[in-house]
Amino acid sequence: NKVRPYPPDSFLTLGYQLPALGKVLSNGLSDGLTGVVTRSVFFKQAEAQLDKVPEERLVALCFVDLDNLKKLNDTHGHAVGDTALKSIGYILREYEKKYDGVVGRYGGDEFVLLLTDIDDEKELKRVMESLVLRLHSDIGTGGIPLPIQCSVGVAVRQSGEKLDEMISHADEALYFVKQNGKGYYKIYQD
Repeated sequence: NKVRPYPPDSFLTLGYQLPALGKVLSNGLSDGLTGVVTRSVFFKQAEAQLDKVPEERLVALCFVDLDNLKKLNDTHGHAVGDTALKSIGYILREYEKKYDGVVGRYGGDEFVLLLTDIDDEKELKRVMESLVLRLHSDIGTGGIPLPIQCSVGVAVRQSGEKLDEMISHADEALYFVKQNGKGYYKIYQD
């Protein structure tokens, strides 16, 4: 009895070789670099989650931007920029799990994070301060630690507000942070 090898793109290949799963993850469901869902998947999942959360419950949308990615890529190479993006994706996935959320890569150096398990604004501020501190980190490059940081704009869902409005408000708050020193967060105020 000769054992037939599975095709190389099969999920069932022995030895945990899962290239087909990798193809699924990089073909529109999940960002192959950062491990978070793509923008289109984020919108679907976040809208479904918003529909499930009662209006009176605090829901926050965070727009996260890696500060100075272009400079990082130009100075240290794209592999270092990729490492920074992977690190951010990892941290955001932790917050996604901890606060019953959804995280997605919005584009380039931008991520969106929906958090639905936060009790009140006081807790939201604590979570944001913690997140910003976590996003100020060092990535290793050739044995030399290289500091990275992110800016975060936050929108708290208002009555009847849709996801696209929350993203727009979080983007406005992010713009304020980027124009006023970077590396911190701001909660959108009407």
